[in-house]
Amino acid sequence: PPWAEIYNYGIIYCKGSWILRMLQFVEGDTAWENPGVFYRALRAYGDSFKYGTTSTADFQRINEQFSGQDLDWFFNEWVYDRGYPKYTITWDKQPLGDSWLVNATLIQRNDTNSARLFHMPYPIRFNCGSESVLAVFHPQDTVAHDTFVLAAEPLNLTPDPDNWVLDNSLVTGIEETSSTEVRAPNRSPT
Repeated sequence: PPWAEIYNYGIIYCKGSWILRMLQFVEGDTAWENPGVFYRALRAYGDSFKYGTTSTADFQRINEQFSGQDLDWFFNEWVYDRGYPKYTITWDKQPLGDSWLVNATLIQRNDTNSARLFHMPYPIRFNCGSESVLAVFHPQDTVAHDTFVLAAEPLNLTPDPDNWVLDNSLVTGIEETSSTEVRAPNRSPT
């Protein structure tokens, strides 16, 4: 990359470690106490190519074999392209009998040098007093709508509560007193 972008998270620098973390999330290997697909694939990758040469295509192939998923979309968007998604999340709620109906929208407005759309699953957590509910968006377009029925009243929401996705998020909703920009620690605001 040009010298001015050498520390840009969306191009290089820390992006490699984020890509591995996101791949772990995509493969569903999210419990440290019970490592699964992702770590088995890493072990197989290391065992297959130690003391030799390898390529990103080899790494993708092994992850596809272990996960049973076609990961072209992931590697094309995150490894071979640049940037990361910039999300705006809006939401509202209304009572529905003994439950609550929540309408949420995830909007991507990415930089011109980034992919137009990142298909990365995006987790959000509805905070409902003493409990919380985790939900996941699966964007297929730059605007993704979803409806959730919750047993308790949601008071607010937390985007990507476990920092699985390299992103920049802005949350607005009926319970927000003002728009609040949310970023993982040490992320560049670009």
